[in-house]
Amino acid sequence: MSSIGWIIYVVAILAFLYVLMIRPQKKIQSQRSQMLANLKINDRVLTAGGITGYIRELSDSYVYVEIAEGLVVEVSKQYVAQVLQDEENDDAYDDADDVEEAEAETADPAEVEEVTEEAEAPAEAVEEEKDKA
Repeated sequence: MSSIGWIIYVVAILAFLYVLMIRPQKKIQSQRSQMLANLKINDRVLTAGGITGYIRELSDSYVYVEIAEGLVVEVSKQYVAQVLQDEENDDAYDDADDVEEAEAETADPAEVEEVTEEAEAPAEAVEEEKDKA
């Protein structure tokens, strides 16, 4: 009877490991394979090294990513970490620009003048030291 108990125990542990470890990993792997298979020209991608750019050309095992105007690098498909969405990133930059513009418009001219005077004071002190020497 104890040998049957051990067999059931081992089978239960293996089933538990499969459900918690192997199955989720297979799901992630299949999603990644699907992402790599669905890459297309003009997709914005993030590489494993943290470089972002637009796909300009595809081959079986490489993608050619434009990271700056006229600068295209060859990257193995396996190093494409994810496909980025342009709309979300552009909105984030637009929001940041709006905040900077609002802060610039509300800046008090007196504060700007004080900062300018404080920055000029050390320069005058250095010139006085040179004249004394």
